[in-house]
Amino acid sequence: MERSSHHYKLLEKLGEGAHGEVYRGLHTISGTSISQAVAIKILFSENSAKNWKAEFEALAQIHSPYCVRPLALEVLQGRPALILEFVEGITLAEWAQAGPHDKDLVCEIIAQIELGLVDLAEQKLFHGDLSPKNIMIDKNGRIRLLDFGQSFVANAPITLDFTAPERLMGEKPSLASDLYSLGTIADWLLNDLGDFACYKSPVSSERFLRRMPSSVDLRMKLAGTVKKHLREKKFGATTINLRWPHASQSRLRRAAGLVSKTSAMIFFTFSLTHAESSIRFRSMATLQLRTHSWHYFYLDNQPIGYSPVDVQIWPGSKHTLKWENSEKSGNLQVQLKANDIQTLTDSDFLH
Repeated sequence: MERSSHHYKLLEKLGEGAHGEVYRGLHTISGTSISQAVAIKILFSENSAKNWKAEFEALAQIHSPYCVRPLALEVLQGRPALILEFVEGITLAEWAQAGPHDKDLVCEIIAQIELGLVDLAEQKLFHGDLSPKNIMIDKNGRIRLLDFGQSFVANAPITLDFTAPERLMGEKPSLASDLYSLGTIADWLLNDLGDFACYKSPVSSERFLRRMPSSVDLRMKLAGTVKKHLREKKFGATTINLRWPHASQSRLRRAAGLVSKTSAMIFFTFSLTHAESSIRFRSMATLQLRTHSWHYFYLDNQPIGYSPVDVQIWPGSKHTLKWENSEKSGNLQVQLKANDIQTLTDSDFLH
């Protein structure tokens, strides 16, 4: 694996994403004693070299402490490979799994992510697929954003659980869509949007930056949690569960009250690909909401989210499904039999 006088040795596979495999590697230069630890992302498709060249050239203009720095674009094993700064740390998904954590630390993480998104936006770049798996926290407590391929690769897959509704409709990434993803991540970490609800406004133009200051003291405390995790982390692959990591007792009590008041057990997913993660009960009925334009739904006055979403309801009972979008709103009466599956599409919400 050689190009010019630069040599790259693959040491350990770190993971695999939608665009390629990521390795910890060693970069050396012929005739010198210089060596450098790097992250090497070998892309799956040879045809994507032109796209990634555009990403590298754009990212090379960014000097942000919150974004992983690109070092070179090479050809390894006959495929384009991004050579990136190696970050010693853990993903936000790993950090959340090791919780629960103080709310102050979560707010520090959200503040740093926002600073990184602002640095990108100032260069007219946007992430497009922000999720806990492509956000790292280094051993110094600094957030580092990874994987900016959404801005450059056509039809690239996205992480549906954290994606803004306009992105599901095919719109290009923007600061507004990145802020929506940030709000969803805050929800995932805190189990309650609280002060971060502004990020998840259904109208993208109404989403705004909080501009929360980053705290040195909190960053040092965050660094301590990362270093502890690194010490305890075993060598090998780790399975990360992207469900809500920690449910507070108050949230569980609210959920129990919701069930008793509405007589509806609502378990939903944000995408077709996650339908298997919904909890299913014998003899329940299933309502599937599938709209191309964004709609926000409530069942019996309780919010269930944006389409696409699956809802399980008690059969035989009448339920009120309320919907709204940027132009109008309305409601429908729904009553299904046991084991029924009913799918509603755009044409069902025209009036």
